[in-house]
Amino acid sequence: MFTANGPGEVAAWLWPVTHALRTAAPALRLHAFLLPCVFSSGTEAAVAERLGTLDSVSAVRDSLAFVRTGRRPAGLVAGRTLVVHLGGEVALTRILGWRLGAPLWAYAEAPFGGIRAFERIYFSGLNPVPDRWAAPDRLIGDLMVDAAALRRALAPPRRAGTGPMLGLFPGSRDYAVRRLLPWYAWFVNALAGDRPDLTFAIAKADFVPDQVLEDLPPPPPDAPWPTAGVQLVREGADRWLETDRGVRIEILTNREVLARADAALTIPGTNTGEIAAAGIPMAVVAPLYLSEQVPLPGLAGHIGRIPVLGPAVKRAVLARQLRRMPLLALPNRRAGRMIVPEFVGRAFHDDVLATLRRLLGGDTAAIRADLTAAMGPPGAAARLAADIAAHFAAA
Repeated sequence: MFTANGPGEVAAWLWPVTHALRTAAPALRLHAFLLPCVFSSGTEAAVAERLGTLDSVSAVRDSLAFVRTGRRPAGLVAGRTLVVHLGGEVALTRILGWRLGAPLWAYAEAPFGGIRAFERIYFSGLNPVPDRWAAPDRLIGDLMVDAAALRRALAPPRRAGTGPMLGLFPGSRDYAVRRLLPWYAWFVNALAGDRPDLTFAIAKADFVPDQVLEDLPPPPPDAPWPTAGVQLVREGADRWLETDRGVRIEILTNREVLARADAALTIPGTNTGEIAAAGIPMAVVAPLYLSEQVPLPGLAGHIGRIPVLGPAVKRAVLARQLRRMPLLALPNRRAGRMIVPEFVGRAFHDDVLATLRRLLGGDTAAIRADLTAAMGPPGAAARLAADIAAHFAAA
């Protein structure tokens, strides 16, 4: 059994581990409990079911019902069980383990509250780990490196004769996609005016419904940041996005963009780790124009819903959080230095544009090497899967 919550945990942690387990222990039944998450897209259960590696999935409602009442959700069969925590509230995972009479393991980026209840804890290496938890066989590397490798291996190759590609990563949540795409389109128009040979593609996350691209709103007339019109175009079975200057933006999956892009424009998050693991130079942007729409956990999230006052509070809290994180992109955090540029705030559009021009036109071999070195080699999924298989084989 695995626990997971938001898009990053489902796509970049749950998938590579369960994929590896299908080879290491094909007879095991694999079940995922999805737990509440303020950053959830709302489509995690559907995406998890489509991974093709799980026997069954409990949506958040069913997971919480099992926590409260012990009523087994559909697909969860009795038998010897292990619970592996990949995300969600630790207290809920502990109750799940108690309900199932199962030992608890975890994979995490850093030690967490309640860690002593877990028999084994594996770490990604993103954050420093105290010596008492840092056994060499527990520092297994980052699962998202394996996720990126899997995605690229499963993607069709790039078509011959196409120009350099800029991959656009607007994230896994529909509100961000709707707000970011007109802004991204402004960069697309500017770059296409310089380089007619460039191609562009949006990495449409599995968590974003197709309807989001079909109902893109026009750029707000009073937007305080540069925007361009962008709309969905259909021609037979084909579809693409097109800017108001007629520049075409292909609609591809994350795996296709990871396999084809020469550079990327992205917001912070799991995407930065997978893009880096694929060796793709990127510009990482955190525009504070979107502050009032970013979900926040805890008290700040509740206050943020108050009319008039709420948005101002959310902007202040988010700005403070960003100031306390000198590095946002995962490869930068791992390396402890700025391998790829990060832009936080409002008036940085010309700087981002200049960076993208440089990444698409210069020698980026050193950046690519630094990115893959920072993320580390693949293999975390295979190591965790091997230990899980050995646990059940020892019975």
